[in-house]
Amino acid sequence: MEKKAEYKITSSVKNEILEIVITGRVTKDYYKNMENEFNDILASTKIEKLLLDVRKVKGRVGYLEAYSRVRNYSAYSHVKTAIVDIPENADFQDFQEKVAYGAGLSLKWFTDIDLARLWLKGKQKGGEQNAIKERRKAERLKEFNEVTVYVIPPKNKISYKYSENISLSGTKIRGEFFLPVDTLVRIDFKLKTLEKQITALGKVKWIKIINKDKYYEAGVEFVDTPNKATKKIQNYISWKRKSKNLNPFLILTKINEPKSK
Repeated sequence: MEKKAEYKITSSVKNEILEIVITGRVTKDYYKNMENEFNDILASTKIEKLLLDVRKVKGRVGYLEAYSRVRNYSAYSHVKTAIVDIPENADFQDFQEKVAYGAGLSLKWFTDIDLARLWLKGKQKGGEQNAIKERRKAERLKEFNEVTVYVIPPKNKISYKYSENISLSGTKIRGEFFLPVDTLVRIDFKLKTLEKQITALGKVKWIKIINKDKYYEAGVEFVDTPNKATKKIQNYISWKRKSKNLNPFLILTKINEPKSK
């Protein structure tokens, strides 16, 4: 008996934009079928603006498959494409966007579907500028940092010792305590090379059981984080990205400079 595909594709046209939504699990066994179904939808329309929403897709193809797919997409080079995905997939989508640019395609990815629609409509002031801010917000630095986590309320310290990555929008933390979705937490970061601690408030958006009762991962979205802390995180990420080309001591001085009296 043939195994049923675990994904679903729906499409609609709104304001001259073809919106395709893919949900479910994508596996290598059915990836080609999904790609053919996707191409059939594109070929059946004369729309030149496409919004592809993959936020609810579980699993991703490898980088090699992504490279081949984008390169083969050249048949639709006239289609302006916006991909909407979750921040956790920033590295993967950045890769696709760079490959598309090299192939001469008009393709950008977003975490906000409204910004994606604005960009497709060509509203530069409302879309492109905000899209840049959104991209900086999603830029994720992959490294381990020591953290102390408190549940709010009652501000009890819990056993979460590390953050695996960090961005302006949030972080992934690792520990030994199950945190229900929507739990409010306070995170004290000890970022590498920083002399001062950074404190941020956040809300748990997802929880993953690695080893039941022993080890968990949780995705935390920052909320109501002070501008000073946000600026330090932004400077730290920028420094780490550019440290090969810039003098790190100058940037560290800027990050840790004392507040003017």
